[in-house]
This record gives sequence, C-alpha cells and structure tokens, in this order.
Amino acid sequence: MNVDMGIVLTGTIKPNSNFVAVKSVSERRKQYLEAIKYYCKFCPVWFLENSEYDIESDNDFKKIDGLIIVKCPVSKAYDKGKGYQEFEMLDKFFSRTDIPEIIIKVTGRYIIDDFSRIVRDSLEMDEASVLIDLHKKYNYADTYLLTFKTSYYRKNLMGLFKRVNDSIGIYVEHIYYEYFIKHKEDCRLYKNECDVCGVSGSSGEIYEHRVWWKKILKSCIRICLVIKGTKTLPW
Repeated sequence: MNVDMGIVLTGTIKPNSNFVAVKSVSERRKQYLEAIKYYCKFCPVWFLENSEYDIESDNDFKKIDGLIIVKCPVSKAYDKGKGYQEFEMLDKFFSRTDIPEIIIKVTGRYIIDDFSRIVRDSLEMDEASVLIDLHKKYNYADTYLLTFKTSYYRKNLMGLFKRVNDSIGIYVEHIYYEYFIKHKEDCRLYKNECDVCGVSGSSGEIYEHRVWWKKILKSCIRICLVIKGTKTLPW
C-alpha cells in the first residue's frame, strides 16, 4: 500500500435518479462488492454511497480489509442525473482533511483491468495535476476514471459539478472536457489503454474485453501523444 494514494469508488446502491439502466438493488449491491474487493488489492479504498440503503449495517461491506465506507446524504437533485450526484459526493469527500495526496476516482461498479498500470501511471504524474482522457472527436471527457492531486481538486474543481443537468443534456463529461481544454497545462492523458468491465449505468451496455492487439496499439499511440504533450485522444 502507498499511504500517499487512495482509490475512491462512487456508488448508489438504491437508485435515486431518472437516468439509471440497472435498477435492481441486489444486482447493484453485488457489482459494488465485486469492484470494491478488486480495488482493495491495490491501495486503500473509500466507497462513497448516497442512497437510502443501510450500507453501514451490511456485514459483507464492513468485513472488507482496506475499505472505508463514507455514507453520504441522499441527493436532492433527483432530476439532474448520476453525474451531478457523483461529483456532489466527490466535493464532500475532498473537503475531508484525512485523505491522501493523490486520489484515483472510479465509477463504482466498473472494473478496470490491469489496474496496476493505472496506479503506476498515477504515481508518476510529475507536473500534471489531473490524469484525464479527453476525446477531441466528440468533445467529451471520460469521467469514469480520473486521477486528481487532492490540492488541485480543492483549489480548482470544487462546485464545478453544479453546472451539470442531465435532464437538459448538460453532462459532466462535457463540463470536464470544456474545463480541461481551457486548462490543458494542468492535465495529461493516461498512458495505458485499459478495458472496462461492467454494465453502463445509463444505457445498460455491457462492457467486455477487446481484442488484445487493439489495446496494445492504442497504448502505444497514447505514449506517443503523452511524449509529444498532446492533451486529447483522436478517438
């Protein structure tokens, strides 16, 4: 374990939004447990949960070594979507004084393969304050996986989520893309192309492993882009 780094998983076991594809509480609970057990192998995990589910009485969560449960209030922003509620929790988390210097944030039910490479990349952020994948083709940022320096989040990103409103098509992916296109000097791309396994919370799409050579090819492209100082992906 590295005391200067932690993983934050965000979760809502009992859905509290209009824009949710997987609504089964038992299925969501199972997926969160699987993800938490996976990420706890790498470093301490904070699980932020904001639903009416009584997670603090659930022994299956309580007995996981390396897990810190952070029970958040049920969001009042029912109509603004999952992204708003997720980053609402993150703002509360980054207000704490007992968290590591570097935080890797993962949307709770997703399992990212070869995660040790993400950890290593995050430990080698150098002058960057945020690792984020920006997609120039579609003008959006991947927000399921982000690495922050805690001091940077506190100084620059607190409250940014308040602009999000899924009901009118303003998504957190667009807000973060817009911000970091204007602050390119603060961020860089991830060096590794990793597969995401899980079920999309919005569409219900099942994410699976891709052909291995495609992943290697994209990782090589990423490294070249990082060396050149390019801040966006072409795909």
